[in-house]
Amino acid sequence: MINPISMRRILICLMICFATANTGYTQAQNEPEIISGGFTVEFPMFETASKIQLFRDTIHFFEQGNMILYAFPFTYESFKSNISQDQRKSYHYLMVEKFSEQGLYFPSLQDSTERQWVLKDSLLAAKNLSDKRFQNLLVYDSLIKRTFTPDSMLLEKYIPIHAFKGKIFDTTECYFSAGLRDFPLSLSTSMDSVHSRKLRKIRTVYNSRYFADLKSNIPKQVWTYELIQENLSEGMYQEISNFFLLAKQYFLEK
Repeated sequence: MINPISMRRILICLMICFATANTGYTQAQNEPEIISGGFTVEFPMFETASKIQLFRDTIHFFEQGNMILYAFPFTYESFKSNISQDQRKSYHYLMVEKFSEQGLYFPSLQDSTERQWVLKDSLLAAKNLSDKRFQNLLVYDSLIKRTFTPDSMLLEKYIPIHAFKGKIFDTTECYFSAGLRDFPLSLSTSMDSVHSRKLRKIRTVYNSRYFADLKSNIPKQVWTYELIQENLSEGMYQEISNFFLLAKQYFLEK
């Protein structure tokens, strides 16, 4: 039987734990809202001129205040006797602070022990996620059409002024959205500024042409680059929120 003194101590401990838990919850609730989205690339992959597989990949991001967490997908494949046994999609992560040159790389959300500081711009450029990637996309192109899509996006179509080696796009379509001006990612900061809208999607169209590697003509193809908005489930939101709290401590210790 528990004596009154022991019972009193237990009650005091429970009250302290309850107060601490409530304090932590209030602080988490006071954190800025997490905004989530992604950068998607979609293009056809040709095994032969007639065997085509559509490839689609998305780099996800999560923004909270002045911090951004990027999630880079990769496929883990296990082999046995040179035969593929299993394929699993997973992610590597990069936490960055706006206007900082360095970011903190994590191999997973569950294990922060192998974290390391990296140059932010170099890693983002290696992952094709750079504000400057499409800066010079239309230098040698001419605008042929400007209109609005049914969902109110500004659409501009361009064609090359002159055909020359290295410029193989036949048509480039740029879609600008008024609703994404505060989106933390950009396909082209200069084009965002000129139009006072966010460049949300780029479609590069290639007409049918002969490819020496396949020794055949390949059909018309379209490559699409797009910024997308995403909604997080309650569980995922909480997991990302907890990770932000953990990662911010590493930035403070830097």
